Amino acid sequence: MSTSLFDQDLIIRRKLRATRAALASVAFKSTNKKWADSSAEISKWLGEPWPLDIGDRFPLLYVSGDPPRIMSAGEDEIPGTSDDVQLFPVNPSAHKP
Repeated sequence: MSTSLFDQDLIIRRKLRATRAALASVAFKSTNKKWADSSAEISKWLGEPWPLDIGDRFPLLYVSGDPPRIMSAGEDEIPGTSDDVQLFPVNPSAHKP
């Protein structure tokens, strides 16, 4: 099955935004010795808005925890549905060659 260039672009943009959010989360923990309670806490600390999800209407989801989870609401842009995608932490076993 071939992926269209449009879909490939969406996948790449989602990964870049997730990487930005993950790096901000890890930097927050490194500086403050704790995970943030919310994406708003990270945004305030960083002085920049939290990355938007792929539809550019809503921010990526941040679920606090140790470690926190950064999620995309998926194509339907509704959190808590079957198309949600966990972006961080990455499951290493899902990327074995």
